[in-house]
Amino acid sequence: MSSTNAKIRFKPRVYDWATKLDVQVAWLGVRPMRNKWASCSTAECHFNFNPELLDMDGELSKE
Repeated sequence: MSSTNAKIRFKPRVYDWATKLDVQVAWLGVRPMRNKWASCSTAECHFNFNPELLDMDGELSKE
């Protein structure tokens, strides 16, 4: 699967979870990270995710 297609499928899942958790997302990015899966800035509502998450089975994130 291409990286672009994976991002297209990943981002709506993040927004879905943000809605469930009542979290605002001002900016959402996917970028390489060496030591963590994700990071967020609570002040600016910026979320960054490790691109390795794009290769994981979507079933892992279902409720």
